[in-house]
Order: sequence, then C-alpha cells, then structure tokens
Amino acid sequence: MSHLLKITADRHVETLAWNDDEDSLPQLYRALSTPTIAVDMAEPAPHGRGDHITVWADEEGYRHNAPLNLYASAYLNRPVVGTVVITAFNPRTGDTHGLTDEQLREEEDYLIRAVTMFIARVGAGHILTDA
Repeated sequence: MSHLLKITADRHVETLAWNDDEDSLPQLYRALSTPTIAVDMAEPAPHGRGDHITVWADEEGYRHNAPLNLYASAYLNRPVVGTVVITAFNPRTGDTHGLTDEQLREEEDYLIRAVTMFIARVGAGHILTDA
C-alpha cells in the first residue's frame, strides 16, 4: 500500500491512501481540496527533498484566499498557502506515485525536524497554541 502525506493550513497532518489504479490528478485535487475550496489546478512546489519526492500545492491558493500553511512553509523553507500534499515521483518516467512506508516515515521525520527548527529559529511557541 502506498500513501500521500497531507499538510493543511490549520496544522493537521494526515496520511491518505494512494490508489495506484487511479489517475494521479483526481487524487491530488481531492487531497488538496477543503470543504470550502475545490482545487482543480495543482503545481509542484520547489523543495530540496530530492528527485523522488514531489510536493503539490493549490496553484490558485492565493486567489482562493487560502491561509499561510506554517508547517508546509517550514518543510519547504519558503512561504506557501493552503493545503499541500507530498507524493513520490519517478524521474525516469515522470509518473507520480504514492509514498512507500519508508518514504512516508522519512518525510514525516523531516517535517517534524523542519517545524521544530522553524519554531526554534523564530521563537514562535505561540504559533502552536493560537488555533
């Protein structure tokens, strides 16, 4: 079984099942959408996690007035708005896939370290308590 990692702007991190028999775009759109925003355009966000990982964001997040995603911004080391999802990528074929269990653990660990370092750098303990 493979997965995608979803990080919402309201600081929820969840693992969703990835269906290898379904096209990737509908799965990405569903994962990026919220109860009030229906996403129909996704774009890869620049990141430093290697060729085998892709971070997807709502291409029209600013138009949707999506809020700043602090966890994803820490992960990407740059500001990003709205929900993001992390998937695997095959650079030889250009195909998007679900994360393996090992990749999922690595990305969760990286996210925890990135958020911890962000809080330490900014001194923003109140960010985690102001919900």
